[in-house]
Amino acid sequence: MSHPLSIAFVWHMHQPYYRNRRTGECRLPWVRLHGTKDYLDMVQLLGDFPTVHQTFNLVPSLLEQLNDYLPPANRSDRFLDLSRKPADELTDEDKRFLLEQFFMANWDHMIKPHARYHDLLAKRGNPLDEHGWTEAVRRFKSQEYLDLQVWFNLVWIDPWLRQQDEPLRRLEGKGRQFTEDDKRLVLDAQLALLSRVVSAYRDAQQRGQVELTTSPYYHPIVPLVCDLRSAQMALPHLPIPEHGFRHPDDARWHLTQALERHARTFGRRPQGLWPPEGSVSEDLVLLAIEQGMRWIATDEEILWRTLKTSRSPSLLYRPHLLHRTQGRAAIIFRDRELSDLIGFVYSQWPAQHAVQDFLRRLEGIAQQLRGERLPALVSIILDGENAWEFYHRDGHDFLRGLYEALAGDERFRVVTVSEFLDRFPLDQTPSLPDLFAGSWIDGNFATWIGHPEKNAAWNHLAKAREDLAASAQASEEAWRHFYIAEGSDWMWWYGDTHSSAQDEEFDALFRTHLINLYQALGQEPPAALHLPIKTRLIRPACE
Repeated sequence: MSHPLSIAFVWHMHQPYYRNRRTGECRLPWVRLHGTKDYLDMVQLLGDFPTVHQTFNLVPSLLEQLNDYLPPANRSDRFLDLSRKPADELTDEDKRFLLEQFFMANWDHMIKPHARYHDLLAKRGNPLDEHGWTEAVRRFKSQEYLDLQVWFNLVWIDPWLRQQDEPLRRLEGKGRQFTEDDKRLVLDAQLALLSRVVSAYRDAQQRGQVELTTSPYYHPIVPLVCDLRSAQMALPHLPIPEHGFRHPDDARWHLTQALERHARTFGRRPQGLWPPEGSVSEDLVLLAIEQGMRWIATDEEILWRTLKTSRSPSLLYRPHLLHRTQGRAAIIFRDRELSDLIGFVYSQWPAQHAVQDFLRRLEGIAQQLRGERLPALVSIILDGENAWEFYHRDGHDFLRGLYEALAGDERFRVVTVSEFLDRFPLDQTPSLPDLFAGSWIDGNFATWIGHPEKNAAWNHLAKAREDLAASAQASEEAWRHFYIAEGSDWMWWYGDTHSSAQDEEFDALFRTHLINLYQALGQEPPAALHLPIKTRLIRPACE
């Protein structure tokens, strides 16, 4: 291999749609908090390494919600509302909420390093029943609630960004006995940081250091939206809902709207597409080609199941061609091991050791490819927001060390995907056969379908779509509620594969989006939508 080994990082930035479009209420803060902890610093850090080029995938539902916090909308969320409320005006219900929710941060890396925040956590303890929570609320004084309001919001600002801001640095050093003015300073800083996110990506794109790509608008599993039966390609005996679901026009809406939103936001149409959860099928391929996408990406497991061949570095580490009668597109396949090392393993290692291990693995790949005629591309694709709270200093030591090592090593070139395709076109490359239908999770769709809870949610979707299509009152807003409910995140939290402290919120949000649909039609929502789908939950959906 005469060329340097090309490496393409694709960072996927996504949040589900948390806001109730009918009421404007937003019960979860993750767009705002990841906005101040992950989205801005990830792209700004690259300014110190101009030869390190990267690809960022920004989902339109995330962009829409980031914009909601800014003028002229100036929308809030429940956590922000209770952060703004003066500590001496908090009700017992407010205090209980703070004690339950304002320690939602990685304890080892975001709470324990700060003595006052850690002391507050220790004072709260771990109440196991209503009496325990009542006693915890009683134990805390007004000043302690104020300090908790400040610390929760402060630690969700990236530590590198905090250190660049003198007032925030001063507050972090102060540590306790915060004032209401101190709190306002932190909350104002959050919104100021959010206002810089989109422009930072636009600027990095303008200087040619990053490529910006998109996903279908509300992050649906496109193969399942096109045809639920695609789930049985990988798992022939997987139970699927009795209601069929086959709506490729919905998938087309998600993609066309994503392309329009992206072009309006960043000034140019994206060339690349990350299908939500790396989920692909021939339906997805044809839709991407129809919309003129230059390239798409998925997991390596799809390659091996498509080719039905042994795993070969020469096949994995290069783009492939998808040539169909409707047109053509390139496809890249993520190196699962390298991607998952960053996502799940290196956070437990000293940064220097992790960087050395990563470079050693890249060197091993280059050795395996020695003598190959075709230039190689190693694709590393993972979430760009979820791993870093498990790292010391939010991953900055690791990322800075990695970028510095790659920038200074002539054996490697860090490129965007489109840069590689510009330099090495696929004109003489044979086409892959029909693509295997699966995702980046075990090469199948079992994370989103098959479990009774997941199938119940799909049945709700199918019924709602039938009613929507049959209604003379099917407004654009009614359809928007439905498209939100097609997002992948709702099915993710049903069943027994994933769970979080917000299971109840996710369950209620999914049903609320469908309830809103019926209300937009002027119809009474089915009674079942007021009952939890997740069997251990008992509260009705919010209305």
